[in-house]
Amino acid sequence: MNLSRYTRATLLCLIALALLTCGKEPKGKAILTETMIPGQGLGKLRLGAPAFPLLTDVLGTTNVVSHRPDEDVYTYTEDYIKALLEVSVAPPGKDGRIQAIGVHETFQGMTSKGVRIGDSQQRVLELHGNPEISDRGMLYVYADGTVYWMEDGQKIDRIAVWDPAVKATKRRPFHDWLPFSLETAVGGEVAYNQMLEGCKKNAKGAMKMAGLSAMSNSKKKLLPKIGVPEYCECVLGDQRKEFGLDQAVMYNGRPSEMSPGQYSGLKLRDMAIQEACIEKSVR
Repeated sequence: MNLSRYTRATLLCLIALALLTCGKEPKGKAILTETMIPGQGLGKLRLGAPAFPLLTDVLGTTNVVSHRPDEDVYTYTEDYIKALLEVSVAPPGKDGRIQAIGVHETFQGMTSKGVRIGDSQQRVLELHGNPEISDRGMLYVYADGTVYWMEDGQKIDRIAVWDPAVKATKRRPFHDWLPFSLETAVGGEVAYNQMLEGCKKNAKGAMKMAGLSAMSNSKKKLLPKIGVPEYCECVLGDQRKEFGLDQAVMYNGRPSEMSPGQYSGLKLRDMAIQEACIEKSVR
């Protein structure tokens, strides 16, 4: 059979594409019927284990990798369209360890608590108990490192298990899966303590926090006399009491994530807190 040069080239491209696509599908799809165990993992994928060559041995290869400052997320798909599972590896690179495993609608297994994709909110609460954190009934975070998502607010469509060791750090696997309010609520205690220590070590920063331009002259005169550690503990402590841990962390750490109205409202309250804390912190 005689084929034109154009036809032969087209066929070769199609064959190469087919081979490429077949080669990138996970070879271990059977893992999607395994049991997810909090603190342990899914099938042969063990939390805390070196990611490589384990991921390659179990799942094959994937070109869908998100590189982030504190993690690499490997997404395994079917025909590059349907997500099968995601694996968070930290620190980034080939020497990282598996810190989280997430599954989607294609998951046919269950958690060790008996929860499956498609289960209702009520079913999750019955089988897994009350969550440590809940976001409007759309996300449940459990102390054992299990997270359930309900995009429609009714049925589970994503599940993840995290390495328990990650809870002791500021790092959050799959951080883009969490709204910031939940991310800070899970790791907010660490972030708050870091801000407090940073304030104590940086006297000039503490002075800047005092909002000199908007402060009364009587309060400005007291600034050289205040104790920086006492001032920092007073300001951040009162912010936490009045704003809540989540809002205090966001206000000081990532104000750009807040709406202008929300930030302005906290700023007014913060000025009153700072002025009161200056008087309390005079040595």
